[in-house]
Amino acid sequence: MPKHKQERVRLLVLESDLNDAESLVSMMKSHGHAVRAKRLDTVDELAETLKKQSADLLLFTLDTGAARLTDVIDTVRQSGRHVPVIALTDADAAPGRVECMQEGAEDLVSKKDREHLILVIERVLRCRRLWRRTKRLEAALAESERRARALLDSSRDAIAYVHEGMHI
Repeated sequence: MPKHKQERVRLLVLESDLNDAESLVSMMKSHGHAVRAKRLDTVDELAETLKKQSADLLLFTLDTGAARLTDVIDTVRQSGRHVPVIALTDADAAPGRVECMQEGAEDLVSKKDREHLILVIERVLRCRRLWRRTKRLEAALAESERRARALLDSSRDAIAYVHEGMHI
């Protein structure tokens, strides 16, 4: 089993139906993901949760009427957290997919199409890992540049850069 599937996925599920929420978590576990899930009923609960902790993924069911997708996306953005949102629907997902993605969701997937849903989840988690790695590398580069600048600024002796045998 790939290493990334052993990492714990911090999952938020904004879903009014407890059985559907449990079904989503079970599906992820059956595909090899270690999941720590929290079910939410309202956007206010989402905001409170994001104040206290981050998450790797948010699954939001459109059909519950508990909230609008734009409210969910706005709440995530206002929290300052980078949490990808996958919108779910009980109906065929194709008609509203583009609109949902324009609003900020990663994708709109029908709950009935479990194979597609797991592929979308894995794609989003892969992108999330790459995003984290990029952030770490950017921080390391900034620190390296800061140290190099501090060395150059504090040095009284001449410093020469040698690259492939050439003085720069």
